[in-house]
Amino acid sequence: MNARRIPLLAALVTLLSSPLASQGATPTFNFDVLYFGGGVHSLAGGSDDPVGQVLNAGDSFLWNITAQNGSFWDVVTGGTFFPLMAFATQESGLRRGDWTLNLYRNGATVFNIFENDSPQECVHVGTNGIPLNTGLQFDRMELTYLLNSANETDGSCGGVADGPEIETTLAAALPIFGTPEDNRFAPGIVYTATVVPEPSTFALALVGLGAVGIVARQRRRSRV
Repeated sequence: MNARRIPLLAALVTLLSSPLASQGATPTFNFDVLYFGGGVHSLAGGSDDPVGQVLNAGDSFLWNITAQNGSFWDVVTGGTFFPLMAFATQESGLRRGDWTLNLYRNGATVFNIFENDSPQECVHVGTNGIPLNTGLQFDRMELTYLLNSANETDGSCGGVADGPEIETTLAAALPIFGTPEDNRFAPGIVYTATVVPEPSTFALALVGLGAVGIVARQRRRSRV
């Protein structure tokens, strides 16, 4: 097979595996989070704000968390990470949804997984346990999610969803237990921050080197 076709086929598989693609739909909400490490984050321009956003059955979202300045996440100890991408919710209950999780590194897909009519119990909505191998690196997490149903349970996590329908109010822009490096319930991923010199600092460094060169030439001339 032509090597140039492989990225195109991978992109096609990713597209077709999306729960939204199968319905020919666009997401109800777009959450685009820029991440700077240490829990520091902001929303990209044009992003919907997830905090306080209410989802009902039939609503969907596209949620991106992107490491900034060349930084990335590194799986140093592989395992099942619960949950890698899931919002905390204000209402407790049993939710079911179709979701696809893609992880990227430098724009290329390095991991893909999806589930249909997946249950999420208690106070989260998104993925459940995600299996990742040691050595996997990624700088962007992308979750597409379609909420099928949300119901009260009999009062306990894992209980029977025999209650009325409930809303799903999102509580934060980052995952329920923090970004992967901060999830104390599923350790094994570190955040590698790559420091990139600011343009102004780099320019000053060049000016300084130029000044040193001029002084050195003047000294050589004075000795002649």
